[in-house]
Amino acid sequence: MSGGKSTMSGPKGFTIALVGMLGIILVLFGLAALVAP
Repeated sequence: MSGGKSTMSGPKGFTIALVGMLGIILVLFGLAALVAP
């Protein structure tokens, strides 16, 4: 997590944060579906 406030400036940073969270949730659901019997 290097860098200053450039990633959280305006709606672009908000969109990046939302996409990142959605991606992590999708990966977690995918892993759970693969591990589940």
